[in-house]
Amino acid sequence: MRLRWSVLLGIVLCGAVAQEWQQGVSYAIRAVLVPAETLLTVQTRMVYRNASPDTLRELYVHLYWNIFAPQSYARQLSRERRLERIPELPPVRIDSFVVIASTGERRTDFSVDNTIVRLPVPKPLAPGDSLVVLSSIAQKVPPEGLRMGRFEEDYFIANWFPSVCVYDRYGWHTEQYLGTGEFFEEIADFEVELTLPGTYCVVHTGVLLNPDEVFPDEVRQALQRARTQTQPVRIADFSARPLSDTALKTWRFRAERVRTVAWAAVRRYLWDAQQWDGILVHVLYPKRLESFYRDEGLRAAVHAVRYFSEHFGRYPYSDLVVIVGGTTGGMEYPGIVFIGRGLGGGVIAPWTVEVIMHEIGHNWYPMVVNSNETEFGFQDEGFNTFITTLALEAFYGRWAMGLRVPGWLRFLIPAADERTRNAVSTILWQLRGWDEPLLTRSDWYRTVAGYSVNSYPKTASLLFMLRGVLGQETFAELMQEYFRRYRFRHVYPEDFARLASEIALRREGQRVDLRWFFDRWFAQTPVLDYAFGGLRNVPVGPAGRAPTAGSLWDVTVALDRRGSAIMPVDVELLLATGQRYRLHFGVDEVLRGPRRVEKTIRLPAPAIRAVVDPDTVLLLDINRLNNSSGLFPPVRVRFFLEALSSDPVELSAYGISWQPALGFNNRDGLKLGVELRGAYLGFFHQFHLSVLQGMRVGPQAFNVLLRWGHLLWQLPGRPFLEALLARQDGWWRFRGGASWQLTPEPPSPWELTGRIAAGMWLQRTAEYAFPGSPLAARDRQRLLLLRAAARLRGDFPAGSLQLYGSLEPGWYAYGTTPVVPLATEWGFIRGTAELILQPDFPFPVVLRGALGGFLPSAPEFLPVPLGFRRASVAPLEELELPLYRAPGIVSPAARRSRTAPVGGAFLRGYVAQDTVVGSTLTALNVELGLSPLLRLLPGGALLSSLLEFRLFADGGAVGERWAPFREWLWDGGVSCSLQLMALMPTGSEVPLLQRLRIDELALDFPLYLSHPPAGERRWAFRWTVRFRSLLRTAVGW
Repeated sequence: MRLRWSVLLGIVLCGAVAQEWQQGVSYAIRAVLVPAETLLTVQTRMVYRNASPDTLRELYVHLYWNIFAPQSYARQLSRERRLERIPELPPVRIDSFVVIASTGERRTDFSVDNTIVRLPVPKPLAPGDSLVVLSSIAQKVPPEGLRMGRFEEDYFIANWFPSVCVYDRYGWHTEQYLGTGEFFEEIADFEVELTLPGTYCVVHTGVLLNPDEVFPDEVRQALQRARTQTQPVRIADFSARPLSDTALKTWRFRAERVRTVAWAAVRRYLWDAQQWDGILVHVLYPKRLESFYRDEGLRAAVHAVRYFSEHFGRYPYSDLVVIVGGTTGGMEYPGIVFIGRGLGGGVIAPWTVEVIMHEIGHNWYPMVVNSNETEFGFQDEGFNTFITTLALEAFYGRWAMGLRVPGWLRFLIPAADERTRNAVSTILWQLRGWDEPLLTRSDWYRTVAGYSVNSYPKTASLLFMLRGVLGQETFAELMQEYFRRYRFRHVYPEDFARLASEIALRREGQRVDLRWFFDRWFAQTPVLDYAFGGLRNVPVGPAGRAPTAGSLWDVTVALDRRGSAIMPVDVELLLATGQRYRLHFGVDEVLRGPRRVEKTIRLPAPAIRAVVDPDTVLLLDINRLNNSSGLFPPVRVRFFLEALSSDPVELSAYGISWQPALGFNNRDGLKLGVELRGAYLGFFHQFHLSVLQGMRVGPQAFNVLLRWGHLLWQLPGRPFLEALLARQDGWWRFRGGASWQLTPEPPSPWELTGRIAAGMWLQRTAEYAFPGSPLAARDRQRLLLLRAAARLRGDFPAGSLQLYGSLEPGWYAYGTTPVVPLATEWGFIRGTAELILQPDFPFPVVLRGALGGFLPSAPEFLPVPLGFRRASVAPLEELELPLYRAPGIVSPAARRSRTAPVGGAFLRGYVAQDTVVGSTLTALNVELGLSPLLRLLPGGALLSSLLEFRLFADGGAVGERWAPFREWLWDGGVSCSLQLMALMPTGSEVPLLQRLRIDELALDFPLYLSHPPAGERRWAFRWTVRFRSLLRTAVGW
């Protein structure tokens, strides 16, 4: 692969020429939407003119909606890769295809291969000749999600007619529509007639030809007024005054020089518009989003059109429509973009603006600069991510992205930088070792994550780096010429590479070879790591003479290249006089061979400090801590309150954040202190220091925790080293270990992680333990434990499985007895195994089976802190869970009867009877999700997005022996849990809950117990609170 692309780029850059011809295509489409049947019928007349120098013997057309057919390639692929489920619909009904030659001959035969239809021609189509294709199809409109669809009574339609495949210098492009890679279309002209009930308002690609027939007078007048002024205009409020004419109406519109045509038909939307330089920008949205779209949403859309037009090439159409619906995120089409209805204003307004600008930016790439999205997703997504980043910086400022919070909270939750965020996400993916060349075909990436990183942030970061190589003025000329030259033309990566060299030649007056950039960064997977290598000052003059004021110095700087990537770079020198000088290392110098390159410059004073890449031009330098000559790397310290958002990752310095720390328990009362966290890129040289002092001063009221971790990404398995020292709530804890990944490279379904660790727990007092807990039964307990654990996960078309196992030899003592490693009278081995299955059924199902047992040195010996329990984790593991380390946030009464750190046998109905500590464990747990049923009810979709309801049944036994099945305890009932992802606008986990080891907030109603407490019936109303899920029963340490 690498050699092939290297040779290709070499040939292209040395003299290939761009394609001068393009096929001529025009469509006349008549369509009828029948909302009552969610049916769309389409009749198309396509005129195809062969402008190529080749004679064509067949035609190919896309039938995109066949992606929803039961046996489509995309649905098979989504099952194999466990991707988002593609809805299932009947195949597109094809009534006819008729191919008519210019001389009148006809052919009606065709063959269908999923989303591609082959059409034999009546006679070979010679260069310059034309033919006509007539087609008639009918198709069910899919539910909203995969780039378009219906939502309740509204329709957002795209890729809805048979469109001819591209024929260019590489021949026919007949790639199947698989979902990840998007589209590649010929530029064409369209005449469309769309018939549907008059209760709908239609917005679309192109220009409406019959507004008098479809719009009320007040809407037409508002549109005319909007085109003559620059202030926002309310066009219509269909939520207050919906269209009431139920008779069928036909909308006629024309679109010229577009890749495709899309449209939306909505009922109760609001519609605003604003004109800029003759271009009318529209926004349509539901009433609940009015506060955002009427102001910031419309301003953002107008800003995007203006910014992109001024910097990259003028928007070529008269209208641009932004409409809410059709997708969960955003989707672009010529002159119209769909925005997810889950986006809006308030806290997430900047992210919504980012999506709006990104989708509008696609009207430059690839709607006008017509690249092949199916093959090279980076050429539109990455270029668009780059220009969107610049537009966002112009709209908000560079450092104003992220959560929008009011007033003083802005100080607590700092904003993010989109440029840095793109670079960091790319670097972290590179360090996983799964990076793939940018020239990988969109649907051929081993993982969807690999496609996403390459196509979006990596390409954007590379364009910023190319701008640093060429200079801002040359790069700006390159982007403008790229738009001008390839406007409405097919374009490939090699075209952009060749144009970059051409513009550099025009600017520099001599040929500039950029193969080193495009060959390495596009066809290979290099890692960039420049480091400061040394600094030497030598006075100019006879040897032995002491330098004087005004003496000159020869300053030599050494630059180390520790990665495989090559880039030109500047080094900034700080002189003893306070002056600063720049030393440039060109590509030719770096390419000489040795990994260490030295360069000498004569200066008026010695250099006392050197910084490699002081302007952070090399965004993808994976380690900037080695870029300076100081003893310590650059450090950035800031206040940060980790509640709803995670600490932003630093790119140019070692990031340290501090925040107040709070705690509480019944013995020490309120605990106040401070917490420091530090890391580079979030994974390297991590440290966490927390210091707390209880307000009720006592011998154990002072708490401290120190944790260190570091990722060794260069080693196989990417081991992560970790060590911890803690003095908390009456215990000293020490541990150290390493975890690693032995996962095969994608697309393997298996993921294997392992961990080895050693730990020691020393109890200073039992006064902090919950009353009745085994940790309170004995004083001064001590435990030395070793652990070897592994987790195997597999994702398959039929479902997923997780297998977890651990083996823990240890030594336990209490009172005055010392812990003596290898002393058999106090030794034991604890083993656990857990299997979790999630079959791919229409209803979400989780099955868990667990076994655990001890091999003690003596039959009567059981290390109480590690004994198995019916409803909760082992007592010692409670120390790893802040909510249960000591009575406080959770009261002793609640711990006894209403909540437990669930684990063990996971008998959630036996929390009140969770007093048994045993040496054996057997368990079987089942959960059945009810969300698919809820979604069928009115309002069920909204309810199921916030709450998850499940039926559950648990069975198992804990004791001194392996209990037969007939002696198991059983429970059953209903659980209701809050969808924690719904709390976060980003759809990520809540950092504050992660810190408390909370992965689920649930109420369990164990209505049935096989062994109820004395005085209770088997069937009764009971409830408990739960903070951990069935998928997180094992507590790591």
